[in-house]
Amino acid sequence: MLYSLNYSSPIGLIEVTGDENALKQLKFVDSFRGESYQHADILKDAEIWLDRYFSGKDPGTPPPMAPEGTSFQQKVWNELMKLKRGELISYGELARRVNSHARAVGQAVGRNPLPLFIPCHRIVAAHNLGGYTPGIELKKKLLLLESGGDNTLDFTV
Repeated sequence: MLYSLNYSSPIGLIEVTGDENALKQLKFVDSFRGESYQHADILKDAEIWLDRYFSGKDPGTPPPMAPEGTSFQQKVWNELMKLKRGELISYGELARRVNSHARAVGQAVGRNPLPLFIPCHRIVAAHNLGGYTPGIELKKKLLLLESGGDNTLDFTV
């Protein structure tokens, strides 16, 4: 059975789904589709992790996750999990780390079903911020949040 968590964050509304054992998906939404069913401990853990993340603290290791994807996507997502809060790398560097090409890595990053928990917003293009499936403005907000509110960040690269 899947359970859902409706979470109101400083950057907007978030829906997290999971089963009894692992998180499956995180979506940024305009409105909640239904009630929040936090009957699974995994979603309580997700809420605690998100509270820490948005308070500016190191949230630690995310709750158990089971994102669905190809073996290559899993490899890319596992590499993303090694990035520390506020650490940025390029698509090219990520591609080097997984022995692939930037375009293939970009496609895997774009299919990440658990953004924030798997920090795909920390990947940038060689000369600009690159893309972000939930939207570039949201990526900017996340990077600003992780920088501790450093208003000197230049997003016009």
